[in-house]
Amino acid sequence: MEKINFELIDAQVNSNGIDDLLKRYTDFDLTLTQSELQHLYYGYKLKYFYANNSTFRNKNFDLILNESVDCSRKIKICDSILEDDLFDVEVNIIRLNCKRQLVPKDNNYINQVQLVMKMFHAIKSSGEGTLESPIYIINSNHKNFILQLLQLKTSGKISYMNSLEVVQIIDDKNIKELYFDISRSLN
Repeated sequence: MEKINFELIDAQVNSNGIDDLLKRYTDFDLTLTQSELQHLYYGYKLKYFYANNSTFRNKNFDLILNESVDCSRKIKICDSILEDDLFDVEVNIIRLNCKRQLVPKDNNYINQVQLVMKMFHAIKSSGEGTLESPIYIINSNHKNFILQLLQLKTSGKISYMNSLEVVQIIDDKNIKELYFDISRSLN
């Protein structure tokens, strides 16, 4: 696993590199490499004052999970959440599924889902989730989707060690804890 070069990412923020990557991401460019997605993910917060308005997300997340809420309304709520957290993978997936229900023949759907999953893999590949090699995240909400896709159940216990968020894992013989470095979210 190649260590992420945060100094290079920070330097790229001051050039137009992040803007170019953001344009490609919002255009659902599947040629974005894992390295480019990591540069976008970790550099985005520095460039665009990543708001991380988790209060708004938390208030509205139940609405987008509620099956009685129609997809048009869910998409509007998702769009509002994504204005604050472009990389909220859970919200992106819910939004894409609603779009799919409203426009079943949307040819971009597969590309959009693939790009969201590529972003997840780029985030996940930042580390192994160990004390020595934590997974770097820019928003604590992002760990939930990583845990979900890895099919890991948590005890609900989270502890902190400096800039590490340590999640207790249950029902897994090999993994007892998963480590997330949240230092990029603290800047």
